[in-house]
Amino acid sequence: MFVYIYDHAKQDWIEAEDLFPHDVALLIENDQRKVYFYSGSKCKAEEREQGLQSSQDILNKFPSYSLEILSDAIPLKIQAEIDLLLGENIDASRFKEDRTISMNFLMILGLLYSLSFLLILINSFRVIGWTIENNILMPSHEVFEENFALSIIFAWITIGIGGVYALNSLITRRIFLIICAVVSEGIILGVFFYLQKGIAIFSLDSGYTDPYLIPRLQIMLFVMWMCIAWISSTAAIGINIRVILKHTVQNTKQQLSLDEMRLSAKPTILRDKTIVELKEIEE
Repeated sequence: MFVYIYDHAKQDWIEAEDLFPHDVALLIENDQRKVYFYSGSKCKAEEREQGLQSSQDILNKFPSYSLEILSDAIPLKIQAEIDLLLGENIDASRFKEDRTISMNFLMILGLLYSLSFLLILINSFRVIGWTIENNILMPSHEVFEENFALSIIFAWITIGIGGVYALNSLITRRIFLIICAVVSEGIILGVFFYLQKGIAIFSLDSGYTDPYLIPRLQIMLFVMWMCIAWISSTAAIGINIRVILKHTVQNTKQQLSLDEMRLSAKPTILRDKTIVELKEIEE
């Protein structure tokens, strides 16, 4: 396989024996009569476009060859060739570990946790609809207790999902995932104890003898704290999901024939080497 790297200063192609992550290169495969256009993970977009436009200069030297632009789906044999050419310059960031079952469950549980927490937030918004007069909300004892009792039920459900979520994060053995899961569970526990106070949340600072006369400002602060709690926990879950999707890949087993396995396992540089026969030394 021949390798040509695009020199941006000279605006010309130079034959080379190795690659770097910032290179734009053409890999010429004589057996299949193909020219592969390669752009490294650290290559700039404008340099890639310049190299692609200038690739015709090389193709003119190989008129019977076809051009194939390498994207995310790279043939295994060609990827092995690229890795060999990169050597120690290989970009480790493109390697992803296999996504385990526990990681898949972690994402599902995170979404369920966030949706369950959302029910608490939606129920909290119902307080805005209470009877109001002169910026004072006047809910009845029954309406207030019913609203907070429903929020506490949703909080119990969310705590249960969050507990399974945190335990599942321990199975992944990834410190960052565990920390984010524990933070989410800590937030819902804080919300639960906050809701357990009931009318005491408002009556301490209301200044009214009747605890069910609640200033509108305190209601707005209550809703604001609930929004902050939901956003914070959802952000921690979102970060976990993003990390899993970015740094792991779903392991899909693909059945290959013996010939495909042989070709994909060896780069052409190694495959085309002359086989050395071992002979016994004659005395």
